Amino acid sequence: MRAALTARIAIGTAAGAIAAALLGAWVTDATVDGAAGTAVRTTLVLVVLVLVPWWALRQELLQAHRARLRTWAVAGVLVGYLVNPFAWRGDALVAAAFTGSPGSCAVDLALWMAVGTATCVVTSQAAARSDQSLGYTG
Repeated sequence: MRAALTARIAIGTAAGAIAAALLGAWVTDATVDGAAGTAVRTTLVLVVLVLVPWWALRQELLQAHRARLRTWAVAGVLVGYLVNPFAWRGDALVAAAFTGSPGSCAVDLALWMAVGTATCVVTSQAAARSDQSLGYTG
């Protein structure tokens, strides 16, 4: 079952994005520059969206085939976005700096999924195309 993979990715991306948003808010308050806080938050969230799925998928490469890994991993990326409270107000990535709140949620979701899905696809490339047996058979 790959629900654990989905949970690891969801928790990791959500926690990392929340930490990045809080650090970005602190930078904004400390520098009185909204652009600096947005840049810090965006950079850190992009790092989280690359590292967390990569780390979680690397542990599963020999245990499932590529399509299943990608499906469960991308589901984790989506759940990570949905449980991030900063995403609910449009501050998950960078779109809030350019659009209004309802539009920024959709743009941030699209960017979040693009980066997370690309990471999942690239990382799972080494997995088998179909189920395989690992070991000797009688």
